[in-house]
Formats: sequence, C-alpha cells, structure tokens
Amino acid sequence: MIEKAILGKPPLERQIARTSRATPLLASLHDGLQETLRSLSRKSALADAIRYALKLWPALIRYTSNGLVEMDNNTAERALRTVALGRKNFLFAGSDAGGERAAAIYSLIGSAKLNGVGRTLTKLTLSTVPTRPAITSLAFIVIRRQVHALTVPSNCA
Repeated sequence: MIEKAILGKPPLERQIARTSRATPLLASLHDGLQETLRSLSRKSALADAIRYALKLWPALIRYTSNGLVEMDNNTAERALRTVALGRKNFLFAGSDAGGERAAAIYSLIGSAKLNGVGRTLTKLTLSTVPTRPAITSLAFIVIRRQVHALTVPSNCA
C-alpha cells in the first residue's frame, strides 16, 4: 500500500514516505526475524532461510533511503519476459536444431526491440540469416554491424 500511494511521485516525496512509513515496518520485520532465528535449531531449513534474508538485509532496505530506487525489479523483469518466453516457446519447434535456431532469432529480435532497433533488425534478420547455412555467431556479428550502420548517423560513425 505504501508504494501504491507514492507511485509516480517525485523522488524526494517517495523517500520521505518510505522513511516514515516503510522503515518502521522493516525494522519490526528485522527484529521478528532475529527473534525467530534465536528460537530455531541452527540446522533447520527455516533458520537457513532467515539467515539468508538477514545477510541480504542491506539490499532489501536500500530502496527506503533513495526515492529513485524501485522497491522491486518488476519493470526490468517484464521487459525481459518477452525474450525469455519466446526462447522457451521455441524449444518445441519441430526439432532440437530448429528450436535452437528459432530461440536464437527470437532472442535477437526481442533484444533489438528493447534497444529500439526492432524493425530494422527484423528486416535484416529475415533477409540475412536464411542465406547462411546455420545461425552462427558470425551471422549475429554481421547483423549487428549492419544495424549499427543503419542506426548511427554517418557523421557519428
């Protein structure tokens, strides 16, 4: 509820809200974890999980001291999901070799979309890759150079 209330607010306002509202909740959670850890067997799975959480505690609370930092990495995960799902889906493309090729192409196109050169790269991929006996790192290097040449102004190259 805290993050939902401050979504889209300026960084300073987010930091103030997090410091005043989230920090006390996190401190209470930290104390509860330490108390629970003292009551558990050292070898229990729950104790291992709590020790792991406490070891990473500074990373967990980092977002409370900086309004620019997001609480989670969901935005990045969503952006990369297209690439990962496509790669996984194409593993069932008729044959192992065909699936690997399709996954490689889909990953390349998805990465290009994320970097703003999707249409250019798609055209180059569909025109260049079929002329190669197999998708190799050389084909990717050729395509990457062609995209770079098309997207960088000639006076900057």
